[in-house]
Amino acid sequence: MERLRGALLAAFVLGLGTSITLSEAALAALTALFLWRLRRPEVRARADWPLAGPLLAFSAITLVSALVSRAPQAGLAGL
Repeated sequence: MERLRGALLAAFVLGLGTSITLSEAALAALTALFLWRLRRPEVRARADWPLAGPLLAFSAITLVSALVSRAPQAGLAGL
């Protein structure tokens, strides 16, 4: 699994500079591998989510800004 993850990460980084298709495919495979590993309880217990706070803050700010805009329905429809 670690070798596969390393190869996918290398493909992702290489794809960032050369091919958007390669980088997207590698990122999708890395995501699938991550989700596959989360099925085990011990891995799930050790998993940390360092971007959870910033992601939730960004989501909240985006929703608030759409709600207080001049046209909230159009702003929310764009999300």
